[in-house]
Parts: sequence; structure tokens; C-alpha cells
Amino acid sequence: EVRALAVAVLSGLGYEIAEAASAEEALDIFHHSATIDLLLSDVVLPGAMNGGHLAAEVERRSPLTKVIFMTGYAEEAFRGSPGADESTIVIQKPFSKANLARTVRNVLDDGNPRAQPTPSPSAVD
Repeated sequence: EVRALAVAVLSGLGYEIAEAASAEEALDIFHHSATIDLLLSDVVLPGAMNGGHLAAEVERRSPLTKVIFMTGYAEEAFRGSPGADESTIVIQKPFSKANLARTVRNVLDDGNPRAQPTPSPSAVD
């Protein structure tokens, strides 16, 4: 449900979306795509890889791809996992459409893939 919401919100804002049901499927998409600007991944994923491992592999293959994690866990619990550090962008679930839109826009607008976004107004509620 969360993936479907994120896809609907972001595609409704005009973003081109490639949707994957697992980390393995996401890596296949990265392998066959010229450029992907942003990985939006849940921390917990079906299959052998979690979101942190996926992000680490994406960063190895595509260092300019920016990453945002979604999680329902305490942010502090996630910070020590693979692919996460102090500058990792985390959006807490449940999140509003406006918060998702704002976070994605801020991360894409920032030149540093791992920089913390700053709040900005959003037209999405």
C-alpha cells in the first residue's frame, strides 16, 4: 500500500517512476536504465536484501543516485544498518503526501546525494 501511494503521488507530480517489488527487481531496473536520479526504498523489503543493502549496491553501481529511506521503525535503530549513516535521508511512516513530495523535491534539488533536505512549501496536501 505504501509503495502504491508513493507511486501515485510522485507520478501525479510528473516524476517518471520505475516501480520494483523487491531489491533484486530494483537492481535489475538500475542495470537496464541509463540514469535513475533517486532511489526511494523501504527499509524492510521482501527477498534476501533489505533497503540498506539495496542502497549500498545502488551507490556502488550509480554513485550519483540519491537515496531516501521510508521506515516505520525508530530512525535511530536504522542509522547503524548497511547503507545508512548520519546524513541518510529517512522519511517516517506514516507520512503525508506533502511530506513525501517535499522530501523528494528537496533531495533532488540538492547537489549532495546524502545531504539533509530543508523544509520548503509544497502544493501537495
